[in-house]
Amino acid sequence: MKKMNLKIKDEITLLDKINAINGIVESCFMDGEYTPYYLEKSLVEYITIFCMEGFELEAGDDLYEITMSDPEFKELIMKFFRSDDNNKYIEVQEFILKNVTSIVDYKRQRMIYGTDTREAFMKDMMDVAEAIVDISKNISYAAKPVIGNPEYGKHMLSIMKKLDKNKVISKDTLVDMVMDIAKKTGAFNKPKDMEEKPNLHIVKDETKEEKGTENK
Repeated sequence: MKKMNLKIKDEITLLDKINAINGIVESCFMDGEYTPYYLEKSLVEYITIFCMEGFELEAGDDLYEITMSDPEFKELIMKFFRSDDNNKYIEVQEFILKNVTSIVDYKRQRMIYGTDTREAFMKDMMDVAEAIVDISKNISYAAKPVIGNPEYGKHMLSIMKKLDKNKVISKDTLVDMVMDIAKKTGAFNKPKDMEEKPNLHIVKDETKEEKGTENK
């Protein structure tokens, strides 16, 4: 480690904060795994890297160990964690940590609940919906391509297997989704030619007219 007038940056920019946030978030997901135990270490390291200046790392240096053991480094880094008369550094640390927590939680939810699988499922469902959109007749005609075409059958079976395997969605939710797609795409709407009123005409009761003439 080489130190040359070590100090906190005169101006810590938004870009500095974003770079620190991204570095810390990446440390919480190493090799595709959730690794939150690196959070404290990486918080200190990335604040040092992006919020301080006047030092140069050398091969084999452990920045966290240096920062916490070197008196000059430690005095500066602790300004981001201990309140004093000037809390602007505390605010920088809180901003970084708040955003790290939010992003890490978002990425963790995607890992646990398989949001990517849900997005793929929705794309598959929209492929089926497009077939329904192309049908301008009633619901029986809209369902015919899906029921009668073996390729559609295979496609839907593939979707259902994915759902069963990943436990992405329940049967009731699936039914509600299909019904919602059908409604939004107009599958339940009557064809225009069915909406036209029939050409009706009034048929007179000739029997009553004849009786009326005889009474006269």
